[in-house]
Amino acid sequence: MTLKAEMDSTTATIAITNETLQWQTVHVTTKWNFVEGALLVVVIVVGIFVNFFIVAAVLSSRRLRRRVTDVIVCHLAFVGIVWCALLLPVNATAAFFSGWPLRAGGTNHGFCDVQGYAQAALVNVMVWTIATLGWNKYRTISSPLRRVTTVNRQRMATALLPIWAIGLTLACFPLISGSGAGNYSYGHAVVACVYEPSFTTNDYDSPTIASIACSAVTTVFGFLLPVCVAMHSYFRIYNIARWHRKRIEVMSAVVQVITLSVGVPMSGQGLPPEMSPQTGNKSPSAEDQAADPAAAQRRERRTSRNALAFVAALVLCYAPHYTLVAVSPVVRRSTRFSPSSAFQLPFPVELVSGIVVLASPAINGFVYGVRNRAFIRSFRSFIRPQSLGDRLSRHLVSNV
Repeated sequence: MTLKAEMDSTTATIAITNETLQWQTVHVTTKWNFVEGALLVVVIVVGIFVNFFIVAAVLSSRRLRRRVTDVIVCHLAFVGIVWCALLLPVNATAAFFSGWPLRAGGTNHGFCDVQGYAQAALVNVMVWTIATLGWNKYRTISSPLRRVTTVNRQRMATALLPIWAIGLTLACFPLISGSGAGNYSYGHAVVACVYEPSFTTNDYDSPTIASIACSAVTTVFGFLLPVCVAMHSYFRIYNIARWHRKRIEVMSAVVQVITLSVGVPMSGQGLPPEMSPQTGNKSPSAEDQAADPAAAQRRERRTSRNALAFVAALVLCYAPHYTLVAVSPVVRRSTRFSPSSAFQLPFPVELVSGIVVLASPAINGFVYGVRNRAFIRSFRSFIRPQSLGDRLSRHLVSNV
């Protein structure tokens, strides 16, 4: 009787401890979810503005509409507007109301499946769009004569349809009933419906083979492969820029040596006015810029910063999300407060991962739109259109 009483007392103590831990977790989650909801409201406003800036700049300029690279950026902005205008308000509502209306299970489980599938598909689409953008830039720079950069329906369908096919296919595995791949359940830390793998009925700590395969396929084809494509593209772009810069420096040095050996200074005939030494213009010529080591170093640092910014934005925005997808069969996510979970992800890890991936459309808008000078000029023309007299005078000057 004494042993049985001690066992009952131990069981009761464990139950009380689990209830206390659950109450503390709910209290901490509610407090941080309110902060996350306020951040999501800011992300909604900023994301809609910067992505609308890109769409307005591209669609209002005939020159930008005819370039494949700018149209791909416009497609990325369209996805960002859909994300910020339709999906993020639901996440913000769930954050402010502690899970409503995205409760895992119950009457809203079908709505959670729809929201989880939409966000998972759009994340895959954004990642592959960024990779396609980098690859198109590389192909345009590496073979400019053979690469056609003008837009037509067939070319854009070839570029965008595979992106949507991959994104929609990878996100639909958890929706297949009876596959054992898992489902979409509400994550209290990320205030969104996230992928939750299935576990065997005999041992709740053992994931099914289908859930492991789903996590691996999503991580490889949804993140690792496009990241490798983007890194290869921008690395090759950086190498091409360095090679051309060194070639210009060598040619400039050869011209200077020949000029000094002949003893006749360059007359500047046939050169543009800004490069001719007879015009008296104080702007540095191409040879002076190539001969200046400091200017060459500044240009090289600028090129490396641009290439690094594109790759770093892609990795920092989406690597935490896909890392949690990859390790989800091994660890628990905070989709349910189950005392049987052997190991669970720390709450701050999921919180940061959720904020970063939900704010990724706004970050993409800054990286690919606000930093583009051509987009800035086009947007200024969009908000301040030229008068009829200015357009006629420019047309007459161009035809003279």
